[in-house]
Amino acid sequence: MAMFSLLPWIVLLTVDLITAAEIPPKITKQSPKDVYYKVSEYVQLECEASGIPQPSFTWQRAGVDYTPEGNDKRVVMLRNKGTLLINSPEDKDEGIYQCFASNDFGSAASVKFNLRMAKLDPFPPTKTAIEHQVELGSHIKLFCQSPDSVPDANITWWEHTPTWGDIPILYDDRLSVDLEDNLHITYVKKEDGEDGKSWHCTAMNNVTRYSEVGPQHVITVQGSTPTDTGMKLVWPMSRSNEWALIGSNLRLKCIFAGNPVPFVRWRRQDGQPLPLRGKTLSFGQELFIPNVRFEDNGTYICDGVQEKSLQYESSFDVTVEEAPVWITPPQDVTVDEGASVEVECSGRGTPVPQVFWFVNGRKLEDALKTDTRLDSKRFKVMTDNKLFFENLSKTDTMVFQCNVTNGHGYLWGEAFINVVASKPAILKPPEVRQKVAEGQPFHISCHVTGQKIVTWYKEEMQITGGRFTVKDSGDLHVERAVLSDSGPYRCHAINKWGEAEAEGSLIVRRKTVIEQRPMDLEVRKGMNAKFTCSGTTDPQETHNLKVSWLKDGQAVDITSNMFINIQDNSLTISGTGVRDTGTYACVVSNGLDSDLASARLVVTNVPEKATDVKVLNSCNAGTYAELAWMPGSFNNAPIQYFTVEYRSSIDPNHWVFANTTNSKRAEANITLSSGIDYSFRVTSFNKIGQSQPSAPSTSQCVTSNARPKRNPRNVRTIGDLHGKIHIEWTPVPPEYHGETGVAGSRAVLSYELRIHRYGDADTNVGSKTIQDWKTSTFNMSVGTPYHPFNISVRAKNSNGFSSEQEHGVVGYSYESMPEITPTNLQVAEIRSSSALFTWDFLRAEIGKVDTLIRGEFRGFQIQAWQENYRSDTIRTWNLRPEMLPANQTGDQFQYHIQSLLPNTNLVARVSLLNNFYVSTPSDTVKFITPPGLPGPVEFMEELNIGDTHINLQWRPPLDNRGDLVGFDIGYQEVQGLHLEEMQERQPQVNDGYATTAMLSGLMPNTKYRIYLWARTAAGRGEEYFIERTTKDSFEPQIPRFTISAVTKTYINVTWWRDAYMDSGSVVYVEYMEEDGKEWISTTPNVARDWTVLQPLEPGTTYVVRMVSTNGLYSRLSQEEDVTTDGAAAAYDVSENLGWFLAMIFSILFTIALVVVFMACYRKGFRFKSSSGEVRTFRNGDDTYTDKTEFPRASKDFGPEPLGYSNDYYGSPKENDEYSDSGQRKTMGAEASDYYTGQNYDNHTYDYEGKAGLDYRGTTDYPDDTNADDYYRDEWGNERNDYRSEGYDDRRYFRDETDRDDHNRYNDYDRDQYGGDYYGQDGYNLDDNPRRDYDDRMQDGHDYYRGEEDPSRTGSAHDYEEYGSETSAPRGAGARSDSSRHGHAPQRRDDRGAGRHDRSHDRSHDRSHDRSHDHSHDHEQCRDVVEELEHRQSGDRWSAVQGSTGGRSDNSAASGPKDASTFV
Repeated sequence: MAMFSLLPWIVLLTVDLITAAEIPPKITKQSPKDVYYKVSEYVQLECEASGIPQPSFTWQRAGVDYTPEGNDKRVVMLRNKGTLLINSPEDKDEGIYQCFASNDFGSAASVKFNLRMAKLDPFPPTKTAIEHQVELGSHIKLFCQSPDSVPDANITWWEHTPTWGDIPILYDDRLSVDLEDNLHITYVKKEDGEDGKSWHCTAMNNVTRYSEVGPQHVITVQGSTPTDTGMKLVWPMSRSNEWALIGSNLRLKCIFAGNPVPFVRWRRQDGQPLPLRGKTLSFGQELFIPNVRFEDNGTYICDGVQEKSLQYESSFDVTVEEAPVWITPPQDVTVDEGASVEVECSGRGTPVPQVFWFVNGRKLEDALKTDTRLDSKRFKVMTDNKLFFENLSKTDTMVFQCNVTNGHGYLWGEAFINVVASKPAILKPPEVRQKVAEGQPFHISCHVTGQKIVTWYKEEMQITGGRFTVKDSGDLHVERAVLSDSGPYRCHAINKWGEAEAEGSLIVRRKTVIEQRPMDLEVRKGMNAKFTCSGTTDPQETHNLKVSWLKDGQAVDITSNMFINIQDNSLTISGTGVRDTGTYACVVSNGLDSDLASARLVVTNVPEKATDVKVLNSCNAGTYAELAWMPGSFNNAPIQYFTVEYRSSIDPNHWVFANTTNSKRAEANITLSSGIDYSFRVTSFNKIGQSQPSAPSTSQCVTSNARPKRNPRNVRTIGDLHGKIHIEWTPVPPEYHGETGVAGSRAVLSYELRIHRYGDADTNVGSKTIQDWKTSTFNMSVGTPYHPFNISVRAKNSNGFSSEQEHGVVGYSYESMPEITPTNLQVAEIRSSSALFTWDFLRAEIGKVDTLIRGEFRGFQIQAWQENYRSDTIRTWNLRPEMLPANQTGDQFQYHIQSLLPNTNLVARVSLLNNFYVSTPSDTVKFITPPGLPGPVEFMEELNIGDTHINLQWRPPLDNRGDLVGFDIGYQEVQGLHLEEMQERQPQVNDGYATTAMLSGLMPNTKYRIYLWARTAAGRGEEYFIERTTKDSFEPQIPRFTISAVTKTYINVTWWRDAYMDSGSVVYVEYMEEDGKEWISTTPNVARDWTVLQPLEPGTTYVVRMVSTNGLYSRLSQEEDVTTDGAAAAYDVSENLGWFLAMIFSILFTIALVVVFMACYRKGFRFKSSSGEVRTFRNGDDTYTDKTEFPRASKDFGPEPLGYSNDYYGSPKENDEYSDSGQRKTMGAEASDYYTGQNYDNHTYDYEGKAGLDYRGTTDYPDDTNADDYYRDEWGNERNDYRSEGYDDRRYFRDETDRDDHNRYNDYDRDQYGGDYYGQDGYNLDDNPRRDYDDRMQDGHDYYRGEEDPSRTGSAHDYEEYGSETSAPRGAGARSDSSRHGHAPQRRDDRGAGRHDRSHDRSHDRSHDRSHDHSHDHEQCRDVVEELEHRQSGDRWSAVQGSTGGRSDNSAASGPKDASTFV
């Protein structure tokens, strides 16, 4: 269906093409103007053309028609083309060819082809080699007369040796080829003529691919010593005129001969810098300027410079011209009949080109004569480059050609005028899928022939005005595309003969943008420069994105020192030179558009050396030289200043600095001395560095002879020679002698020395002439030490004494040992490192003639040393006169001496100084310096790094004087560049001899800055710090520990940390009594390695263990048992003497009272009521009257508490519930004990023989009547503490729940450590379960709630009774014999089982003991009451009965009681 829908359009397009098929011919492809061929090979002259109908082709050679058929079938013209193919071309085929293409509407003509046969003739024959005889070190030119060659041959030079054959010459500054292909050897070496060496040139034709070898040149070197030849120009021989065309390459070359080889420098005569495009080749001899421009026009100068010769220069006058270039080439025109046409053909060039017109391949002048269409009424030549044709008809269709030419070439152009009379024909419809980039101009083609009106539509909407422009050809043009321009387009053309239309589409891509632009660079010569560039484009065009680089508008030459990295598209220029300076542009393109960003590269270097240093004035006439010079190129770093140096005939091998001048002046005035031959040179400086020195000035600068210019300097005396006066001076430099000559071996300059002794007559002056000007000393014997003399030294030559005025100086004779000594040395204001020294000395002796100092006063010398260590510790301070306080007067001097040794017993003395001697010292003085601040430690480093600690080691300060009292350690957490708050180790190291310490309490995997200060009594010294990072958290290691210093009330625990452990620096100790429930822990320790457990009970066994932690993990050590010294309070008679006596008297009193009552009772005495009424009494649930008989046996009693307190455990109705098995569970939050029904049985026990103990007799509390503190009722009634003198106010408790220091409200509460030790909270809810507890859970004696593990315990009892109120207090009667005897620590490998068994035995025995006592007590009570019933009144019996009843419950809960308690 799509094919059938397009069929009408195809038919319409075919009809349109048929009606518009009238197009004049046009040349579309042709060969270059010069065509070369090789004999026996084929050659072709291309000529192709377009036109409707198809044009036919004809050829002309040398202006004469040429037919291929008449050349033995060697020449063939290709079908449908005008291309000529010549097989096996011959000499006669050479000539000028031109191709013509013609149809009914005109003729097109090609350019003229110059067909030539390529050839290379041989060099002129020579019979023998050309011999050259030349002096060693001189110049020679070897000619190479190039043979005839078409095209021109390339010439190269070779050297030939019998051993190596032909070797191409490597050109350098000594071997160079001029632009006429001649070889120049600027100075000949001996090896140039040795070993049968010869030289020859070779010509190579690139078309024929043949080469010819020129004649051999043999050099015979004469002489054995190189000749120092002056510089001379050997190419070009004279001023040269050079022509260069725009866009071509310019080569200028200068060759200078000489030994040593001169160097060449290029410059422009007008002072303008050389083109940045230009560069020097052939070691500076050749100037190469590519892509010549008009501004390159001018005079170029090459300077040849050689130190031993004058500077030589040669100039080139460069004229830049231009071959013809199109301004307006002729354009094809299609018009309707009756229209007018203007044809233009213009170009530019130097000289201005001429324009020649042709019509259908014929000259316009000839066509005007024969072509009637070109009548003067309708056809006019407006100017040389413009034609006008009006009122055109159908027959006026023709082709015009134009030739724009000057002396450097020509341009050939053609265009046709096509006159039509038909409906519009669309020759070039819109592209089906045309792409353009956003922001770029676009042109949608719709090239329509003839007169027409073209209308454009986008998506069926007519395009009118605005950004859109419809060209005369019918094309649509927009200057700037936007994304909304995408879509289908249709052009519609109409004229009076019909209409036509065509469709296409436009796709607008997002524009390409450079994201990373290259930056300007400035680098030094020889360094690498790198430009980076990147960009983005439309995602659909990313695959077409590419980056290219330009330098000064031209594509970079990547074959040189430039490299493009295809990975990041960067441009690297390696080994930059000044010529690499320029503008580099990055071009990012995708084929649709591009973006460009440029950057400037400036390659700097030291300046080029200055040239043409000249002396402008006559040196002989004056005392200065006026210099001028030509600055060299500054190489992109402006010259800052020049320095001028000179060398003289005195020392011709040494250059001396003379002056500096700024960069704005290339001139200087240099002061000269008489009688010297000078030469000068100049050095340029910029920010990069200094240039090479210039060549020496060439003009002579010789000054005339004169008197010496100055006298010897620095005349003085030295008192080092005993018995003499020793005089010294500085000789006059040769440049100030005033004369250049040396008469034989005798120096021209001499000195006259004059000496006058103070105190002698003025006429008594000694004189001495010294002939050798190099002499600088004179000695004369004298008798008096340090006596003044007036001394002068003058210079003279043959012209007289020096022009400088004579100046005398005061000198002194020799110096000797002083005869005076400082006295009364004292020391005050003593500090750790300084003290004030004062002493007496006769100030009048200073500066006095014939002084007792016997020399120049040079101050004092103070010496100090450590007492008894003089030779090793002595220090000396030389106090020069200017160091002494200027405001001191009188004979007392003082000075503050610094840098004394702190904390040292010092001895000091003072002496007098002259230049060469030290006086006898003063008496010594002793003093002691206090301690001072120490210096930094010698070093500090980590011994080991853990997760929360760092083990440090160090060496004390090097200036340690034994006064160190400790070391301080601080640390800061490092967070990037920030330091957190300073923290200090606690406690600090208070041992002055310590060299290690552990810094603990740190965070894992954290960086710290650790500081260390040495400390004396004066304070901290200078810090020393390191930075270290702690490790990640590890499982802590447990330190080894021991128990020592066991006393009655405390135990010392000492441990040893592993210096190389990874974790576990935080240590604390846990302990409890042997049968205790909760552990007591010491404060966590990070610094100390010991702790004291106190206060403890005497004679008590404690369980001790170590805990090591890092905050995240904890580990427990094995437990150890240790018993404190002394006896337990319950066994110590001395501690319980009062209680013991009270108990004895109470028992005796009770027995006596019972005996009295029994006696009375047996005699029939009874207590009776005062009245006859019956009284009612209650006992539990039973009611009795005073007439009722009391039970007389325990089996008759009602229910009793059976050893537990209802007050403590609460009412069964409120707090207890019973399981099906009869087990009782505690429901209250405070209750932690529960009982099985088995515990309620009333057992009978043998109270004698249990481990040899009577448990009733060994209780800690004999007098239970005072034990009210054991119970607190539910209403909070206070309980009184049981105290006794001699017990240090300690509390003793029968149960664990009321211990102040171990109850659940103190250190180990339920919230922090897990509460109930026996499993209710797990003891430690915050961290891991306590390992030691876990061990007990596994040792077969564990406590379980509501159940028991017979496999572990082997017992059917519930051991929760261990913690009830019926338990005896630890350390009292509950102790076993083994725990009472001795206090040596014992490992508790089986302690769980032992403690478990003992606890069970004690609890079990006591429960039955209390039950038996309870029953026995009631029997006694019943007997007593019956006895009293008959003998007392009712009120008294009531009182007795009330007292007994009030004690009943308490008695039941209090453990075993004596019968006397109930009385």
